[in-house]
Amino acid sequence: MHVIPVINAQDFETVEAELVIAHQFLHPSGWIHIDVTDGHFTPNITWSNPEELNKLKTIHHDFADFKFEIH
Repeated sequence: MHVIPVINAQDFETVEAELVIAHQFLHPSGWIHIDVTDGHFTPNITWSNPEELNKLKTIHHDFADFKFEIH
């Protein structure tokens, strides 16, 4: 069984901060699940620019091997 941390954030800065926290306990090639909500099925609207993940992989080399699941 694998436990996959979930990130549900409203902005890029929060996504980055939560990835830094996850990096402390997650295997370098571990999975991260990112929830994205658009305000249609829930009242929340979350961060929704997956292209910024590429920036994080460049800035934080420790994130380069993370596997991302976007839902």
